[in-house]
Amino acid sequence: GESLSLGQVGLMAVILLGILMLSAGRVTGMGVRTGLGWGLGAMLAIGVALGFMDQVTEAAGPMLAVLVVRAISIVPTYAFVRLKRVDVRRPTDRRGWTLLVAVGLLDAGGYVAYNLGVDSAPVAVIAPIAAAHPVATIALAVALSRERPHALHWAGAAAAIGATVGLSILVGA
Repeated sequence: GESLSLGQVGLMAVILLGILMLSAGRVTGMGVRTGLGWGLGAMLAIGVALGFMDQVTEAAGPMLAVLVVRAISIVPTYAFVRLKRVDVRRPTDRRGWTLLVAVGLLDAGGYVAYNLGVDSAPVAVIAPIAAAHPVATIALAVALSRERPHALHWAGAAAAIGATVGLSILVGA
């Protein structure tokens, strides 16, 4: 029952194009990007899950939705660790634990914000705005890891930010 204007649809397309530009990278090996399969799997799984989040928040409220969904994430994580025999390491110092807790809080906070967003606006509007999160990731990679994105990455970031601002203006109008 959600309706979108042509302008909103266009800006959502620009955000997604910007994300694709941000994802473009150097090809390694035999023409396959490292991690591409995992990234596509994440896109599909998270996209489908977040597509239903408005119904989940309607049924259970935004906070319980986050708590239950995050708690259930333990199950596939545990299964993967067992099946693949992944070595689970604990941080060895205070800085490692602080970072682990901080990232967990930020991640959960992002899901809380998403659920509050879809509780008050169409999921078709909130999802593309949330999808622009790689802009923040790349900014941190530049600032903290001294990574140097290519011109295409900068253009993608600019497109995603500009279209996100434009979409938020259209939604507020």
